[in-house]
Amino acid sequence: MRFPEFTDEWKECKISDYGTVVTGSTPSTKDVENYEDDGFLWASPADIDGNKFIERTKTTLSSKGFDKTRKLPPLSVLAVCIGSSIGKLAMAKNEMATNQQINSIVSNPLHSPEFVYYAITSRFRSYLSAVAVQAVPIISKSTFERLPNSTTSLPEQRKIAALLSLIDERIEVQNAIIKEQEALKASLLRRLFDRTLHFPEFTDEWKVVKLGEICPSIQSGKDKKEEGEIPLYGAAKQLAYTRSASYSPPLILIGRVGSVGQLQWIDTPCGVSDNALVIQKGEAEAETVDTRFLFYCLKMAHLEQYAGGSSQKVITASFLKSLPLHLPPLPEQRKIAALLSAVDERIAVEKKCATLLQKQKAYLLRQMFI
Repeated sequence: MRFPEFTDEWKECKISDYGTVVTGSTPSTKDVENYEDDGFLWASPADIDGNKFIERTKTTLSSKGFDKTRKLPPLSVLAVCIGSSIGKLAMAKNEMATNQQINSIVSNPLHSPEFVYYAITSRFRSYLSAVAVQAVPIISKSTFERLPNSTTSLPEQRKIAALLSLIDERIEVQNAIIKEQEALKASLLRRLFDRTLHFPEFTDEWKVVKLGEICPSIQSGKDKKEEGEIPLYGAAKQLAYTRSASYSPPLILIGRVGSVGQLQWIDTPCGVSDNALVIQKGEAEAETVDTRFLFYCLKMAHLEQYAGGSSQKVITASFLKSLPLHLPPLPEQRKIAALLSAVDERIAVEKKCATLLQKQKAYLLRQMFI
């Protein structure tokens, strides 16, 4: 896939042909004067979070510490080359430095820095074959410099980079929308359940009940992975499939071991493995509690803090049955659940949009680079 005005052949090259490769360094942590709040940006792999540009870092350097690093100019391309997050990429927005887990490319005049960023992004999956088989994956600086890629004329580079940059800008806007919606949800949860936010038509007091009183049957899942078409859920996600649906919606799943205390809302017939606890309200309690409200109520309980056990953290059914909850009358429960569900639905739509944008970017990276 090319812009029609460009017909010249692309050339094979190495990463070192794009510019100078710089490996980061760490100023001595024993000298506290090397570090200060709101200082010069100093990136580690944890600071490369999926956004194209690095605008802040968890650790910042003083002038003294910054002078001891290998400084990077704006638009340097940063690539994590050591550790579990190997392959993450970003660009420097301002002058900055990195630690030694990151190799950076300072582009030469023949190459657009953003083109270099996208060219390396398009190839990094194949670069992982250069990783030595060892406990900590690593691509050394010398290996990184020799990794193959391709290049084209500077005008074509700039046009490719401009197109892909527009998509990245849209992805960043989409991620910001998702963060805003998640912050709204967190605020609503907190204010609704500490009762600083009220629906004016409801004035009755909330009553305290134990979870076991409204959900008398709390037990571990009983299904195994089998050949079938029914989704099988575990503590935190769908694990596989099974043959029959042992459980009918609506269900609340709570991680019993592994992802302890993590909640899932399930609205389809399914199987559940034994590392999750299944919560369903009893028939007699149908007019006492709204299941969706109960899900949000349990979310506010932060169940992970109650996990017990020495070698492995576990939440037990007996503990959950004794858990005290504050319940408003059923109409108020339903209104609270409807409000929070609407926000959840909006977040799900925005995340789906973000996923589609990422797929569009991945498609263009495959089609526009050799």
